[in-house]
Amino acid sequence: MVPTTSEIIDSKCIYDKEGTATTSRFSSLRVGFFHLSSFQMNDIYTVYVLYSSSHDKIYIGFTSNLISRFHSHNALSKKGYTIKFRPWIVAYTEVYSEKRLAMNREKQLKTAKGRIFIRENIVPLFKN
Repeated sequence: MVPTTSEIIDSKCIYDKEGTATTSRFSSLRVGFFHLSSFQMNDIYTVYVLYSSSHDKIYIGFTSNLISRFHSHNALSKKGYTIKFRPWIVAYTEVYSEKRLAMNREKQLKTAKGRIFIRENIVPLFKN
């Protein structure tokens, strides 16, 4: 079963198409820290939450390359929502083995309930 917004996800899990958690695809991923090591990027999709403490804003997205996407949000982009609220930090991540699952989770986190979950459980960890 794919995790719901009422659960805080173990950051060392990857979810397969059945929603079963496994740790076989990577050795380290930490929520709130940009620490990825021994990570196999093939067929890995990351749902992420960015937080801008200077503006108290959140951004929810998904990508197949978190490092590149994070760099894009903080430095490369010349237009869009995230440029207005820099700098961003990666406050939360979930890793999936299928794009469809990552897209569904991103959509779920973007709902009112998902944003409440993020504001109540994740953002307080990064408030100044």
